[in-house]
Amino acid sequence: PVSEFAILPHRESRDVFILGDPTDILTNLEDSQMTLQSMMASRFVVGIREEVEVWDKKLSLLSDTLDEWLTCQRNWMYLESIFVGSEDIREQLPEDAKRFDAIDASFKEQMVDAKETPNPLEACLRDGRDEEFAKSLQMLELCQRSLSDYLETKRKKFPRFYFISANDLVDILSKGRHPPAVQEHFSKFTDNIGAILWDKDAETGKEVGVALGMVSGALAYLNASSGLFGSADGEDDYTSVFTQPYAHQIFALSVGYGFISRINLARSEEHT
Repeated sequence: PVSEFAILPHRESRDVFILGDPTDILTNLEDSQMTLQSMMASRFVVGIREEVEVWDKKLSLLSDTLDEWLTCQRNWMYLESIFVGSEDIREQLPEDAKRFDAIDASFKEQMVDAKETPNPLEACLRDGRDEEFAKSLQMLELCQRSLSDYLETKRKKFPRFYFISANDLVDILSKGRHPPAVQEHFSKFTDNIGAILWDKDAETGKEVGVALGMVSGALAYLNASSGLFGSADGEDDYTSVFTQPYAHQIFALSVGYGFISRINLARSEEHT
């Protein structure tokens, strides 16, 4: 029996699909190509050489297209969570967001068609499919390059971000308007920070972006006599961190206010 693509729902979506594990298809493809190469080397191929050459070209195109397809899918899945799931990133990289939207629409269309045509040979040899994936790959590369450049600017302004992965940094930036949402990342770019204690809204009981204290990995507690407020006003001013008393520096760095653009230290009394 001919192997077929396993078309799976993407993140439990009903109308967005991805290719499942293609291991069996790749194995069958490799075996078939080896068989054709053996036939081409045989002296008995004279009568069917033309047909064998046609199949060799078909399988070669299938292999190239499937490779582009899988690479495109992998890159699309990575960038989708960024350009679709993060409004902050879209605002910072508007041209790339538009570019990704075009890629997103094209890839989803290709996958819907593949669901209707799961035969690998038919799916990969469909007119224009290889060109479409090649084009999408070029555009995805541009999106990734712009994203990498953007993340590098953030790392230069707050060097502790060099200690974390690109995925973690993207998650931090996308949630930077609400500091408590990135609690899990603090320990990755600070020393011995167990947790930050946040103030809570009096009415809703939800945590707000005001740090009241810090707990170390050894459960030592450090209180802030006045809350530290994080804002996301689009500015990039980190110098205020280093002009505050030592305890406030610890809090500012531990909370990582670099990722929310600016540090505002609300103080009710002067410390020396």
